[in-house]
Amino acid sequence: MTLSNKMLVVEDNINTQNILKNALKLLDISDVDYFRTGKDVLNSFQPNKYELVLMDIELEGSMDGIQLSKKLLQEISIPIVFMTGYRDMELFYELLEIAPYGFLQKPFTISELERTLLLAHKRFSIENTKPTSNKIYSIKINSIYSYSKKDQHLYKNQEKIKLNVKEDKLLEILITNINKVVSFDKLIYQIWDEAPVADSSLRTLIYSIKRKLPKFPIVSYSKLGYSLTQEY
Repeated sequence: MTLSNKMLVVEDNINTQNILKNALKLLDISDVDYFRTGKDVLNSFQPNKYELVLMDIELEGSMDGIQLSKKLLQEISIPIVFMTGYRDMELFYELLEIAPYGFLQKPFTISELERTLLLAHKRFSIENTKPTSNKIYSIKINSIYSYSKKDQHLYKNQEKIKLNVKEDKLLEILITNINKVVSFDKLIYQIWDEAPVADSSLRTLIYSIKRKLPKFPIVSYSKLGYSLTQEY
């Protein structure tokens, strides 16, 4: 398996940057851009240039790595691997909200770096592989639920599930964007047909569908949106 070659590294410590340059060179990763601050990244970021981001959590300036990552994920779907020298569990829980593709505790070895990058690249590739044949009519969501594209119905253990109109719309949007985060605004706009509604209406709808469908993998991402995540 090959590693992502086009990589963005955000690290404010010059010594650590130099260590990473040498390590990535040993791993045959050569097409890498290095930045020290979130501001520098946002001023130069090209959405289609990179395949993976290696992100330090503690950065110079007013924007840390978590805040920067949330901004990047609003623009593009890209795997982000985080690095930190701290062992703060509160920070770790905040990090989990944006579903990182990997986590490296400093100091780490080249082997640990290689394994983490490989896993991130593989997971992202699986999640974003689209079926090449239009003969694929069923989407397996997990061991309990599947969705038939042919009749546009959700099934639980082979039994068709009846949903109301709003729940059907929500499901259709999440299925169309499976394994991707759909913003709160986009969901509200599409489900309520441009009518102004409170954010609580969406939360109530999510709560309703989760009550009807135990273990249905809708994941909430704080300040970002919701995702329907396939369980392999």
